[in-house]
Amino acid sequence: MFIVTVTEPLRFKHRLVSYPGYEKPHEHQWMVTVKIKREEIDETGISWDFIKVRKELKKVLSLLHRKDLNKIDFFKDNPTAERIALFISQRISLPVCEVSVGDEKEKVTLIIK
Repeated sequence: MFIVTVTEPLRFKHRLVSYPGYEKPHEHQWMVTVKIKREEIDETGISWDFIKVRKELKKVLSLLHRKDLNKIDFFKDNPTAERIALFISQRISLPVCEVSVGDEKEKVTLIIK
């Protein structure tokens, strides 16, 4: 199995509901990493074209980039890192096996089986 990994920045604002210390609006500059799987390579020897994967990730991230996540219906309950990873995984049109959201110090990874 081959896994292609692509990372893009995501900047957003949110506040966490009923989570002490994070109830006030604040911003993040995080990195989002997706891993796309494929069993075989094609006739050119490629499993996934990095450009295609990056374009698809950017398309999904454009729904969140520089936005207040609390104003997006999907996040109305609480815009956590876990929900951001879930949002991305449900909207990317490629066979995602992993989505990571966060920075070099703190990160959430959603593993899709």
